[in-house]
Amino acid sequence: MIFTMRILDWLSAGRQIRRMKNLPLIIFVVLAGQGCLSHNLFDAAGSGRVSEIKAKLAAGESVNARDHKGRTPLMVAASRQYPESVAVLLASNADINAQDERGETALMKAARQCDTSSFAKDTDDGMKVMNMLIDAKADLNMKDKGGDTALMKAADRDRKPCALLLLRAGADINLRNNAGETALHIAEARHASDVAHLLRTMTKRELKRLREERLEQERLEAERREQEKKEAEAQGVKPEEAKAEEAKAAPPKPADAKTSEAK
Repeated sequence: MIFTMRILDWLSAGRQIRRMKNLPLIIFVVLAGQGCLSHNLFDAAGSGRVSEIKAKLAAGESVNARDHKGRTPLMVAASRQYPESVAVLLASNADINAQDERGETALMKAARQCDTSSFAKDTDDGMKVMNMLIDAKADLNMKDKGGDTALMKAADRDRKPCALLLLRAGADINLRNNAGETALHIAEARHASDVAHLLRTMTKRELKRLREERLEQERLEAERREQEKKEAEAQGVKPEEAKAEEAKAAPPKPADAKTSEAK
């Protein structure tokens, strides 16, 4: 609104609006300015500005807001490979399986843009984002409007480490898109040699081994968290999950109540 008023003040101060044929352009500039301001949460998500994301969510902006392409902040953060932003948005109950106007999910966007080092590690940003989304129970086999899955997106860009993550998590290697292509067909057509070789070696036995390996990793991680929780309780320190639940149950402060009433 402030932006709109400034534009109108500027126009009225000069002679720029003497001819009505300029009016459509003026309206476009004003609306474009308002659109940019209303999408600040998307800018923050797409730039890794975690503190700004938290501030805007705390101010009441929706974690599942949509931009002009139907994308949510989570999709933008996942596409730009910002694990810290993805973590904050997931913790704020972002819709993990929301789809944009092309039918793409955050996982699909992350798989397509999954940049890693030459020897991929779990500490690479691309791997972190993929693991976060998979751990948050993203639908591995959801399709976009063209019938493509996250595995197909990884195959299209030859993202072998992320394709392997998806296979290990249980992605279906045999699904076909609307053109009748599997992930292997796409990899071969794009000359994505690394992913093509990976997919050719994926026998049923190997797929089973990979999935059992991931389940074992998840089991060990769950045991580690449980052990940390027990140790914290033994020392009289409340686990983070318990603190979060208490914070939710606590009555709002008077200042917060006023803010809510004002809204």
